[in-house]
Amino acid sequence: EMETVEILIGKIMRIGVLIAASVMVIGFIMLVCQQRSGYPGTTFPTTLSEILKGITTFKPYAYMMAGIFLLILTPVLRVLVSIYAFYKEKDVLYVW
Repeated sequence: EMETVEILIGKIMRIGVLIAASVMVIGFIMLVCQQRSGYPGTTFPTTLSEILKGITTFKPYAYMMAGIFLLILTPVLRVLVSIYAFYKEKDVLYVW
């Protein structure tokens, strides 16, 4: 059972990194093609709502920031899956 969970966690980590890297590469390609970030000066989106708004308007920096956000979420998802695995094993100490 734990071996299956460990394999799942490994897949989650790999897929999360690949998705995040792909989104960042898309943003970089857009930046190179458009020759502008989509934001004035040296500003860039910092909140989730700004990132989502920037993605819908095809702003390169928004895509790059979304990739970074997804990269940050990857280990968070790993922790959630681990907590669920410990819960299934009734290992209360590690769940808390």
